[in-house]
Amino acid sequence: MAPLQDFIKTLVSAHPIFFCLCLLLFLGVVNAMIAIFVAHLSTWEHPVEIPRIREAKGKRTFSFRTRLAYHTDAKKLFQEAYEKVYTFFFRSFH
Repeated sequence: MAPLQDFIKTLVSAHPIFFCLCLLLFLGVVNAMIAIFVAHLSTWEHPVEIPRIREAKGKRTFSFRTRLAYHTDAKKLFQEAYEKVYTFFFRSFH
């Protein structure tokens, strides 16, 4: 076996509580890093010229309600975007 596998096997068999605590600590750190990354992504501001569905004119970010709709009912959100934004621009240029 590889030295790392031997070490983990020894650690689990000798100190299962310590191993569980280390595993929980590791998962907590990974979870915190993911939360910080997601929070950073959600604060990006986009140009004002790009229209946003379900948002007030001039807004640079999406609201929580729109983000939630994207994850729970994306089909309806994309249909609304197509009807309100795409068809408006398509009609205005022809």
